[in-house]
Amino acid sequence: MSKKNTKKIDAQAEKLLLLLSLQRQSRSQKTAAELAFMMVNETYRLVPYRQALFWTGENGIETVSGLTEMEKNSPYLLWLSDFIARHLPQQESDEAVRILHAKDVEGTDKKNWQTWCSANAALVALYDRSGHVTGALWIDREEPFAALDKVLLDELADAYGYGLQVLVQRRGKKLPSWKGKVFLLAVLVALCWPVKLSVTAPAEVVAKDPYVITIPFDGMLADILIEPNTLVKQGEVLAKIDDTALRSQVAEAEHRQTMAQAVLAKAERESITAPEKKQELAALRAEIALRQQELHYARELLAQAVITAPRDGVAVFSDKNDLRGRPVRTGDKVMMLAPPHDTELLIRVPVDAMLRIDEAAPAAFFLNTAPLKKHQAHLRTIGYQASLDADGLLTYKIRATFAEDDAARIGLTGTAKIYGARSFLAYSLFRRPLISLRRFLGV
Repeated sequence: MSKKNTKKIDAQAEKLLLLLSLQRQSRSQKTAAELAFMMVNETYRLVPYRQALFWTGENGIETVSGLTEMEKNSPYLLWLSDFIARHLPQQESDEAVRILHAKDVEGTDKKNWQTWCSANAALVALYDRSGHVTGALWIDREEPFAALDKVLLDELADAYGYGLQVLVQRRGKKLPSWKGKVFLLAVLVALCWPVKLSVTAPAEVVAKDPYVITIPFDGMLADILIEPNTLVKQGEVLAKIDDTALRSQVAEAEHRQTMAQAVLAKAERESITAPEKKQELAALRAEIALRQQELHYARELLAQAVITAPRDGVAVFSDKNDLRGRPVRTGDKVMMLAPPHDTELLIRVPVDAMLRIDEAAPAAFFLNTAPLKKHQAHLRTIGYQASLDADGLLTYKIRATFAEDDAARIGLTGTAKIYGARSFLAYSLFRRPLISLRRFLGV
């Protein structure tokens, strides 16, 4: 065998080894972007060229050999992307590799080709296993492509097309049609699933029928003698109002009564010798009666300075230090007395979250102190009109009663869940966003 033939066989064997190496390298890429970068830069080892580009139907030219960044809106890339789309094979039975020449192009394409491309080019279509074109390689150079170059590119196209399909499916850009349909059907079924509308709102355990302890007259609250949530008995002292001024009033009223009685006694003695004095006795006795009433009123006020419990119950108020030493007026609320086990649930539903409530469905209540334990309460009243809370939030007040063996201590807070009519899951999920959108659009 001659040296010329030996060199030719060695070159062909080297080409074959390079082909196998590129096929293996294409299978080792992790992403479609990495495969595209490898195709436009590493294919040069097998088939030398001036420039190579990778094209997809979705994004046009995505990768250019030798560049990490490119201007996709440049006239060259825009023209070439359109040119590739017009000259790709229409079906898998067509040749995957088309060799193009500048002399075979006419019109505007010829002018653009002569401006930006070399004399010869190879358009390599990349097919998936279903026969659809997933991308293409554009390779151009001055030297003509040999028959062996076309065969090698055809083999590479098969490996590149398969690798591209696998990587695109892996990142979820293309799902098999039957899986996509099943997924969409499952989503539609889930959105149409019947559910019961519900809303969660803050809730608090309050006294059902409390007795309000108020201030009997203007003054200053001297002291609170019990602690919050203390169980008190009827007649037990709860608080005291400063009685310094009241004691002075009682002493003054007693003094005025004593003076009036002394004047009356003197007039009665004088009337024995002077009959004209008897006309004054009626007026003096009326004045004594008035002084007695003033004294009686002053003593009643003094007695009311000590506030006692009118009945048994739990004293409900926040902190006695907030009340002690505070100026008060008649009717100001000091605390409430509530039966320890006669409680109910007060639910505050914000205006934006309110819905048509199913009054027959019990509300679920979860205490903040025991969030995993569920309490049930039956709705008793629903506020007709929203009102402001102490924190300025506009809410509807809903009251519910506990079962006898499921009551909670007064003052505990948590979250309540109330239920409305049945509807679809889609409406339940998008009801609040739709309300916000309608308010934003003003419709």
